[in-house]
Amino acid sequence: MARNHQSEHVGAISTGYGPKRRRPLNDPCDLSIRSRLTRGYGTQRDPHIGDVRNAPNTWRDRLHITEQKTGKTKDFPLSASAKKALATYLATRPEAHASDPLFPSRKHGRPLQRGQAWQLLREAAQAVGVTDPVGTHTLRKTFGYHAYQSGVDLAVIQQILNHSSPGTTLAYIGIRREDRDAVYLGLNL
Repeated sequence: MARNHQSEHVGAISTGYGPKRRRPLNDPCDLSIRSRLTRGYGTQRDPHIGDVRNAPNTWRDRLHITEQKTGKTKDFPLSASAKKALATYLATRPEAHASDPLFPSRKHGRPLQRGQAWQLLREAAQAVGVTDPVGTHTLRKTFGYHAYQSGVDLAVIQQILNHSSPGTTLAYIGIRREDRDAVYLGLNL
């Protein structure tokens, strides 16, 4: 399949689910926005450069976050691709210090607020032709959906998303009856 400029960006964006909502965008060409830079964004205090980098070109191995909704602490590894994306991003901010916000606002340099992040995502989605509603929470759903589609065990996804049941996780990531039926019909037993 030929990749065009639009398909290189829409993989990071998906929409909600349900009767009036659409299925996720399933082009995983570029999940970097979600998985490499902002997977934890919106779930922790304002992230700072020192949360991901010890010194220029010296990266932390893990990112520690505290969920706003539950107060639970999580940590997860920073992959090589995440570190590469962060290096590229932070190269545009050579004067930044460890105490500076990882994602500063355009006007004041203070930490980017959730509403501002939502606006940036909306603008990015529109720039590549996505007309469906997109927001910061969309990134979390997209992560769960693509993890499930790539074969990650549902119990692991459930734990990552802090859901109380597998059914909650399946509904949350948009796995519908048609998806389950396709498994039965595809096995042809």
